[in-house]
Amino acid sequence: MMRLLAAPFLGAAILAVATCPDLHAQGGVRGVLIDSLRAMGPLAGAEIVLMPGGHRAQTDERGRFEFRDIPPGPVRVNYAALWLDSVGVAPASAAVEAPARGSAEVTLLTGTRANLALQRCGGVMDIGRGLVVGELREISSEPLVGGVVVARWSELVVGGGPAARPQEYVAVDTTAADGRYALCGMPDNAEVVVGARHPDGRGTGAIVLRVDPGVLAHDLVVGAPARIVRLRGRVINGSGAPVARAEVLASASTSGVLRTDSTGRFDIQLEEGSRQLVLRALGFRPRLLDVRVGAPMTDLGDVVLDPAAAVLDTVVIRAAPTTVQELEFEQRRRTQIGSFLDEQTLRRLPRATADAVASQSQPWVRADAGRILFRSAGGILAGTLCKPRLFVDGSDWGNRTPDDEIQSLMQFARRIEMYRATYAPPEFNDFDGCGALVLWII
Repeated sequence: MMRLLAAPFLGAAILAVATCPDLHAQGGVRGVLIDSLRAMGPLAGAEIVLMPGGHRAQTDERGRFEFRDIPPGPVRVNYAALWLDSVGVAPASAAVEAPARGSAEVTLLTGTRANLALQRCGGVMDIGRGLVVGELREISSEPLVGGVVVARWSELVVGGGPAARPQEYVAVDTTAADGRYALCGMPDNAEVVVGARHPDGRGTGAIVLRVDPGVLAHDLVVGAPARIVRLRGRVINGSGAPVARAEVLASASTSGVLRTDSTGRFDIQLEEGSRQLVLRALGFRPRLLDVRVGAPMTDLGDVVLDPAAAVLDTVVIRAAPTTVQELEFEQRRRTQIGSFLDEQTLRRLPRATADAVASQSQPWVRADAGRILFRSAGGILAGTLCKPRLFVDGSDWGNRTPDDEIQSLMQFARRIEMYRATYAPPEFNDFDGCGALVLWII
């Protein structure tokens, strides 16, 4: 058995390597990609690259990928994407040894919101909170140093009165030499109003953003002092017909609210830089359009408005097929010789922390300083607290995995099972006399 471990951080990867029976003439590499920044779970549709050779694979709906018939030797598994660059996170990459037969298993993590908040905002961020990150630039594309970026939003606060009341919140950041900013602490799916200002007083318009997913990248541009430019376009419907009398409103506009003419056209004056258009018409869904204008005249071309829904969409319920691992988990749970948390139980937890998992488990499962510990059942360790051996998706990770890595993996677990040493099934045998902590992610 082979095993490699990489420390978790932004762009780092956690991986386990194990040889598995396979019928390939040569070995392979397979694994799962987990995104804890936006998807908060396995990431589907991502491109994974294996080097050397440039082999490519795409993750399925459960974030799984596989490379077959790989010559034995050292290889590197990479996941790089523009959205990672936009939030200032390095690509996920892991070195692994491809076996002559069987498969090496890899679990890649993009990083966590908590680590991103510590790095970019200098503090701890509560669960269910998100970030807006990006670059603030001059209209010449140079990074703006010393610019102030502000986000404003409201939340309903319950208590202190007869009814819930809205409370206004503000997040502020000042850009450094690279022009980057980070605004932390807004609720997931919240609408926030973001704007920026140059030290000399120039600013952007008010930009409405929805923090969905929980880490959102949005660059801002500050224009030249008091420079007015023109923005024009045509509003049409889905079939290409013009939408007359549609309202057009732009942040920092000198024209106020305009309406399109009989051909759907509009021509609006506004200050140079980052702006946001609001387009509205009766019978259509409002549309927010982010624009960055710098030329004296910018033509947006045709802008399509979608019709407002007249009826509710059809509700489609799909059931995922039961996997072999799920069936085996249920068989072991019926034996009642361990402690088991299924997917429904884990979903009910606000967060799968050590304390939360221990509270749903047998009395011999304890939480201490964010760690899962077992009370030993017998032998010289009887009655003492010990660290169990870790298994991830059936692969043995041993008992030296750092506690913060275990905490990260627990956030994505679909099922958890725990055994004291004398009761563990053969496939989760504990060689250290404590027990086995088994996390199922795939």
